[in-house]
Amino acid sequence: SDVCSSDLLRLNVAIGRYNPFQVDNNLARMAVVPDLRVQGHLHLPILMGRAHVEEGEITYQNKQFEIEKGVIDFTNPYRTEPTVDIEGTAQIRSWKVKLFISGPPEALDVRLSSDPHLEDQDILSLLVLGRTSQDLIRGEGGSPVSTPKLLASLMDSSYGERFRRTTGIDILEAQTLPGENADDPERVRLTIGENLTRRLTVKYATESQRGL
Repeated sequence: SDVCSSDLLRLNVAIGRYNPFQVDNNLARMAVVPDLRVQGHLHLPILMGRAHVEEGEITYQNKQFEIEKGVIDFTNPYRTEPTVDIEGTAQIRSWKVKLFISGPPEALDVRLSSDPHLEDQDILSLLVLGRTSQDLIRGEGGSPVSTPKLLASLMDSSYGERFRRTTGIDILEAQTLPGENADDPERVRLTIGENLTRRLTVKYATESQRGL
């Protein structure tokens, strides 16, 4: 016969643990309890079932969110495809920020909410800069914060530091400049550079012409 014996062998193997196994990487630390089965054929095994996240933390925008609820489902009968549903909470200043992550790994849906309520852009600003737009406005004496100033704040925050580490750039600076005329919007000068030696540094700077 041309049919391999492995094509006829169907799998139905239970996977379980009395103690949770640990997931520990740069994105998450989780204790996971599996309730899974290996099904399909020997040459194409498929994982089915659900794994519960018993406890752990997930990292988002360099902040640690304690996992309050978490499940990982394997429901696709044709291939092993996890779908996650995780909720986490972080206390940032006087706000309790909730993080919701759902969907398959290649198309995750990430949502944020806060108590007391903040708009989405304020929550993100709170995570990245540690300040809301109202804080930034107060810092400007009650004037609205321009996009160049917000960009400069981002470069000075931990976000800018992570970008430098990721790209290998030694210098990354954003500076706000007044418009050429009184009615012109502020400009922003972005400078990147590399320290070639202790005495030699190469820098490149560019400016926006009419604001951002």
